[in-house]
Amino acid sequence: MALARCAARAARRQLLGSRGAVVGCRVSLSTSALRAASPNTSPFSCLPATSTLTCSHGRRFLTSLAAATQYGRPRLSLDPELEQAARLNQLRVSLEPPAALSFDGWMQQREHLRVRAAASHYAVFEHAFGKEFRLGAMVVPVFEDGGQVVYCGNRLSAANVANTPTVTLGLEPAAQSRLAVAAFDLDAEADGKQRLLWLVSGIENGDVASGTTVLDYTPPAPTKESGFHRVVFAVFDQANDVTAKSRVVDGVGFQRQNGLNPLGLAFCNVHA
Repeated sequence: MALARCAARAARRQLLGSRGAVVGCRVSLSTSALRAASPNTSPFSCLPATSTLTCSHGRRFLTSLAAATQYGRPRLSLDPELEQAARLNQLRVSLEPPAALSFDGWMQQREHLRVRAAASHYAVFEHAFGKEFRLGAMVVPVFEDGGQVVYCGNRLSAANVANTPTVTLGLEPAAQSRLAVAAFDLDAEADGKQRLLWLVSGIENGDVASGTTVLDYTPPAPTKESGFHRVVFAVFDQANDVTAKSRVVDGVGFQRQNGLNPLGLAFCNVHA
């Protein structure tokens, strides 16, 4: 039971984030699974595909438990049906990755808030774009080898991201102009610079295959010593022709020089 209590406290810290910004909110997990955890494993490694999560104020967590444990603080909103389920200890939270969604479904299920919260937690906005922006585009890169999907901070190995991905874009009608897609490794270079892994410009109607490849895809190459590398895939509204003289860039300066306005992103944490 001591382990279960410790695991529950760990879960609460993960769900509420390191700042503890949410006050008076209690999270309880099924302790039967937590008791099975050994001292050498994560308290979440033994959880089933779904796990009961209860919030005493009946607020809705807009991320899954997996997202909360990996991606940082969740966003909360009131939901009477979820409040009732929480009071009856029947609130179920899927630990599976989100199913394929249309852009409208992505917005309606508030997945854009999940991605934004994760990107904020991992300082992706700060280091790649200089500031936060509204996510008005869905970006879904898929690596065919193993079907690995880049979403909002999920962990992938360098082998998982070795080949050029297929990128699906979902856009608001007003945003379907000339677009560019770029991939950055935020942790490959020193002095606040980023490594430009991939660049495609002149994309029409949200079809990445219609664009012109400016830089071929080069996979990230983290070492065991360098730890995780944040790899970001972003879609931009493109005002000018895009050029890249070097793969080592100042992300904000590169975007300004090429007239790129960010619309959406996806990112993962890549390890050796």
